[in-house]
Amino acid sequence: NQRFITNQQKIIEVKTTKKDAESQFYFSENELNFINNHQNYYLYRLSLKNENEAELTIMDKNDFLNKFQVTPYQYIVKLKI
Repeated sequence: NQRFITNQQKIIEVKTTKKDAESQFYFSENELNFINNHQNYYLYRLSLKNENEAELTIMDKNDFLNKFQVTPYQYIVKLKI
């Protein structure tokens, strides 16, 4: 998987967790909508293994959408009118 430098602007989001790169993490609905609407989106996931070691995983929009299952987690609950 080669990456080439271009003049195209990248939108980079950084997610940092204290778990390994394979563990689950949280995304808001707004973040997911943003990804779906921007082709030049990149996720930089920084996994802090301990206080002296971290792992950086870089993925583009397609990598993210193909490698991860996104499950709704929270809902707004209000009284019916």
